Amino acid sequence: MHSHQKTTVFLVSFVLLLLGSCKELEKLLPTGDGSNDGPAFLNLPGNDLFPEGILATNNGDLFVGGFGNGSLLRIKSGKPVEFFKHPGQDGLSSAVGLAIDEARGRLWVANFNLRTGRSNLKVFGVTTGVLLATLTPEDDGGFHFFNEVALDKSGRAYVSDTGSPVIWTADPGLKSVEIFVTNPLLDNPRPDQPFSLNGLALTPDGRYLIASVMDRIDPGGGRLVRVAVGNREVTDIELTGAARAIATFGGSDGMFFEAEGRLLMVNVTPPSFIMTARFSNDFRSAELVSRPTFDRVYNRATASAVRKGRLWTVNSQLDHIIDDENGALGTPPELPFQLVNVSLKKTLGR
Repeated sequence: MHSHQKTTVFLVSFVLLLLGSCKELEKLLPTGDGSNDGPAFLNLPGNDLFPEGILATNNGDLFVGGFGNGSLLRIKSGKPVEFFKHPGQDGLSSAVGLAIDEARGRLWVANFNLRTGRSNLKVFGVTTGVLLATLTPEDDGGFHFFNEVALDKSGRAYVSDTGSPVIWTADPGLKSVEIFVTNPLLDNPRPDQPFSLNGLALTPDGRYLIASVMDRIDPGGGRLVRVAVGNREVTDIELTGAARAIATFGGSDGMFFEAEGRLLMVNVTPPSFIMTARFSNDFRSAELVSRPTFDRVYNRATASAVRKGRLWTVNSQLDHIIDDENGALGTPPELPFQLVNVSLKKTLGR
């Protein structure tokens, strides 16, 4: 099945939702930064935000990308949520994955146009907000959904493509974006699923990219793959661990390596919860561990970031617009959209 055919229902449903009105529900949850082991919530503006990506800067700021309205939010500690980029500003359509280059003062944003099935990379000055570059791949007629962004120490970017079995790369000179690797192991073999790659992270030693291939319908159908940065070899990663972790892993989003060297990620198959993976020295195998301590507070979580010992996670509610068979497609979300933050120590069982 051609990629455009596979995504027709998804694109039409999303457009119809944005044209409709969203009913604001009673605000029952507390808000705040959280100062203990329990969860706390932060309300976000807008009825069409559908937040997807999140990152934390060295100074403690949080950036959140709006999948639904193409906005970027900035949250400074102790201050109100503010727009870093208003909806649609500087050509943003759906702000998906985010990455920050602290050394060069750059904020990278994977930007996906739902109506055209095309993507580009936006690069902004972190302090100024100035658009530094828009990097657009050559149009090959395919469906390209830029998702997660990973940066190496040189400032080179790598981007997962949820619409095609491709990982892209962009040079630190901000001149172009091109295919880094394409491989059948990066594809979802099911013809009834339009999505393949999602999470992407660079290993701490910089030798490998760890990518996640999703299976949003079949629990346990997700995979992790290893891509050698040097020779671009792609290999499947052997997954080990408790039976529950293996049986519920549908692929992952919001992947990053935490301080102790484990890969922290959000499981994409509902119900949402945090998972970790501890790798062998050669990254050929990984032990999966479910971290469901706070699973009740997540509402289709997509990504996380660590700030001051707290794990901040996006409650995207993307099930209302892109999920496959939960029966909620096209229904209004529960407002307000929220971030949830919990104790990282308690989440990881330390």
